[in-house]
Amino acid sequence: MLVITPAPTSPLLVETGLYEGLVKVFGSALLDMGLLGGDANFMKALWDGDSFQPMEDLLAKALQSGDWAPDHVTKFLWIVSEHSLEGWGDKGLMALEEAFKTDPMLSGFAAIGLSPKFFYGGGFSGDPQDMGAGLTKWLLSQVTDNTPPEVSPDAPADLGLAEGGAVDLHLAKLFSDADGDSLTFHIEGADSA
Repeated sequence: MLVITPAPTSPLLVETGLYEGLVKVFGSALLDMGLLGGDANFMKALWDGDSFQPMEDLLAKALQSGDWAPDHVTKFLWIVSEHSLEGWGDKGLMALEEAFKTDPMLSGFAAIGLSPKFFYGGGFSGDPQDMGAGLTKWLLSQVTDNTPPEVSPDAPADLGLAEGGAVDLHLAKLFSDADGDSLTFHIEGADSA
């Protein structure tokens, strides 16, 4: 059987498990601010298994609807800054450095001038109000009407191979994105009896 799933935006976040620490930090801040509505099980609201895209969407929707303003984003950043992930050590810092370049939400932190050390007790690199306003502007700039990728009718739903067999699939011909977004692929094989 051929299973195709998106690749994580930051493999080190997944490998180290640091995404769980970040979910706890982000989730407790958003819970304190009432954005998660009291649901203590906020993993799926913030992390989709590959990235913090759901959290970016949640914050952007709050800003678009008028429920949140730049002051809310500043308060969110203050609450997050009070939690240190320093216990994750150098491997955690490496994961954050990678994620600041690749993760949809964490790249927003980089865009406003924060560094991964922000999550290690490093504090703000500028005026918190300006950073809250900057992250607000960045979040709103990310809002698009995204069209999900399409699977060609020619794509095989299931693919079996004889032992030692090979297959040559041209994935770019089987999947497309109307928005022109780049697509990544992850292929897993499964033994079946």
